[in-house]
This record gives sequence, C-alpha cells and structure tokens, in this order.
Amino acid sequence: MDQLTIGDELRDQGIAQALAATHAGVVRMVDDAIRVAAHRYPRFTADHVRQICELDWGIAHVDIGRIIGGQMNGACRRGDIAATGMTVKSSRPDSRSRRLLVWERAR
Repeated sequence: MDQLTIGDELRDQGIAQALAATHAGVVRMVDDAIRVAAHRYPRFTADHVRQICELDWGIAHVDIGRIIGGQMNGACRRGDIAATGMTVKSSRPDSRSRRLLVWERAR
C-alpha cells in the first residue's frame, strides 16, 4: 500500500470512530432525558424527552427522532418507565399530529 491509501484508510477509520462515539453520546443523552422526564412529569411522551434535549440542554443540532423510540422501549423493558395505554397527538408542527404513546415512571 502506498502512503496515500494508508492515509485514506486511517481517515475513514477516524471518521467512523467519531461517528460511533457521537452516536453513543447521543444515546446516553436520550437515556438521561428519559430519566429526567420520568421524574419531572407524572405522564410524558417522546415530545417531552425531545424538549429536554433540545430546549433545556441546547442539543438541537442532532437528529434524535429515530433514537428516542428505541430508548424509551428499552427503558420500559428495564422497568424504568411503563406505558399508560394512552396516546396523545404530538405538539410538534413537523410531526403532523402523529399519535404518541404516553409513559409514566414505573412504580
């Protein structure tokens, strides 16, 4: 391999590592926001978790929409939160009034 090829491979590895670290950090942040929402609100939705991340913590540059649902399901499986059986319409304009599950802190 020539130096240019090795350099390209090292660059690509570095980019992949940075993306993985960023993703892991975002997942941890969403988990923390779920815990905050569970303690702050008697009942909450993914919109509350997003609000904590974006408005309270100023993390608006990361797309967390695809991460929140999976992490909330994981928190439910761990017994941290529980589904109430209710749904509400999302308050975010870009969600087009999509139905969201309502969660509560597990007892």
